[in-house]
Amino acid sequence: MRNRILKFSELFENSNTSDIPGEISVYDFCSKIGFQNEDCEIISEWWSRMRPNIRLHYFPFRSPHPIAGVFLSGDDVAINSKLNMPKEMKLFLSLHESKHADQHKEGDFDEVYFKPVLDGDMDSFVRGYNETEREANDFAIACMVDLGFERFIEMQERNLRGNELAGRQVYKMMQDDIAEHKSDSFVDLIRSQILPG
Repeated sequence: MRNRILKFSELFENSNTSDIPGEISVYDFCSKIGFQNEDCEIISEWWSRMRPNIRLHYFPFRSPHPIAGVFLSGDDVAINSKLNMPKEMKLFLSLHESKHADQHKEGDFDEVYFKPVLDGDMDSFVRGYNETEREANDFAIACMVDLGFERFIEMQERNLRGNELAGRQVYKMMQDDIAEHKSDSFVDLIRSQILPG
């Protein structure tokens, strides 16, 4: 456990969150993606109780890949404003990525999600990817239900979980981008893919 805490402390000390554009309040994020005022208030109040440490950023990602959302470091979650998708999907993504931020702080994220790509071990990557994506989806689905979006979940759960089967495609994309950007951690890779140059 001590090593996990040290890993996160080192990462946090070495990460610069001031260069992440588009920081936005939860209320403003909800408003920008299309929720009405009453829903924005409900979601914002829920978020302040349940995810108070998570900071949202909403800006157009630099990547040519259709990356919809990411966690960047510590408690910073970014959603791609360039992509056209339903407001409920963008809310779901923000919750999903907030769970990845939790997973990263637990200390194993790079081991299961980044190192296997560096090592050329697709099978290990796909196993780790499936597990981390399923856990993040489970969390986001539970949050959406808690927020009153049961109908959206009932209709979209299969689509929402589609990323759990994309491990091989993500592996190849990450392999190419690691080679191009010379990244040495997952956060470094994501930053090089999406932050303005």
